[in-house]
Amino acid sequence: MKLIITDVDGVLLDWEGDFNRWMVSKGHTLPANYNANRSYNLAKLWNMPEWVINHLVTEVNSSSQVGFIKPWGEAGHYVKRLADKGFRFATCTSFGGTTASRALRKYNLESVFGDVFVEHNIIELHGDKTPTLSKWKGTELWWLEDNLNNARKGLELGLRPILVRHSHNADYDGDDMLVANTWREIYTIITGEEEYAE
Repeated sequence: MKLIITDVDGVLLDWEGDFNRWMVSKGHTLPANYNANRSYNLAKLWNMPEWVINHLVTEVNSSSQVGFIKPWGEAGHYVKRLADKGFRFATCTSFGGTTASRALRKYNLESVFGDVFVEHNIIELHGDKTPTLSKWKGTELWWLEDNLNNARKGLELGLRPILVRHSHNADYDGDDMLVANTWREIYTIITGEEEYAE
């Protein structure tokens, strides 16, 4: 089995887009500088106190809404392409949630991507991914992640991170890990295939 370890939000699922739509539906106004702000911190993006955003994120991640988040970019297409080549996926996501919403997170992933997962590792919100990633220490497995710190943790453990490009990590210009802007680029890095028949 060829295994790929992957983050979920901002890599497989468009959690941020879903959260923003939920915020607007609750009467909040998306700040004018939101898209220009290169922060990973939702409190800074929404110009709200940290405790308020943490409360709102906890509310969303504990709700039934988390069972129906759409894929990020072309993740649905390329995950299937990789699965057709024998790859399987293990998720590592700092999500929090309740027992019910964690089950819905798994349901969401499996309904969108199909039977491609060997395991789901759902840890506390803002939790440290190091203990989970340590299971694969020194294996040089691919590790897909959009949080620069988490990508580096995988690198330190002997994984091969692909940093998925977002505005919050756009300043990274190092050469210690690969960067992909799209799922097509992720697919190309992993398979080495520049072109393929649809």
